[in-house]
Amino acid sequence: MRRRILILIPLLLALLACKKFAQEIEKASGGSDPSPAPVVTTTQPIPTPTGASPLGAAATGKWKLFTSTEGRFSVQLPGTPTASNDSTPTAVGKIELHLFTVTGDKGSAWIANYSDYPAALTKLSNPNKILDGAMNGAVKGVSGTLKSKKTITVNGFPGREFEASAQQGLSFSGRIVLAENRMYQLTAVSVPGTIPKSDVVKFFNSLTITKP
Repeated sequence: MRRRILILIPLLLALLACKKFAQEIEKASGGSDPSPAPVVTTTQPIPTPTGASPLGAAATGKWKLFTSTEGRFSVQLPGTPTASNDSTPTAVGKIELHLFTVTGDKGSAWIANYSDYPAALTKLSNPNKILDGAMNGAVKGVSGTLKSKKTITVNGFPGREFEASAQQGLSFSGRIVLAENRMYQLTAVSVPGTIPKSDVVKFFNSLTITKP
């Protein structure tokens, strides 16, 4: 059960960040947000990514460079990821999420995902507002507490990096990058003290994004 919770929480965070991201775009473009993202707990049904095991791919402990040609990014992961897709309805239409998941040592969960948004809307929006909204929405969505955050840049694109606590006594770290109309998100979830901080740093710092 613990391992199932670990792998479902990153998916939940990705979905909530995606929805919050779209809400911030809608607000910035002069629209309204008719359906704020609800606070969801891990006791509620959470969809499993289509065509994937609920636990994703188990890691071998050996870090590998993963490259998504379609996603235009590369990242180091502690194993071979399971690729899956999911979607969420938003104020700007249904948004598709492309997720790559690994279950690491001691039940840790590692996710890299990206999603695309209407280019016309992102051009009208404030990138900082969108990034902060996505980050805060993800933390609030799991009744978490934001511990730290910082502004980053990845290959010239703006982003946020943060650490927070979540339900079930878990800790999670995230990196969100806005590359024009595409949002990238890296998430690491674990029981506190079970994975080295250096592994999270390696995961985040290995992200490279190719411009379209």
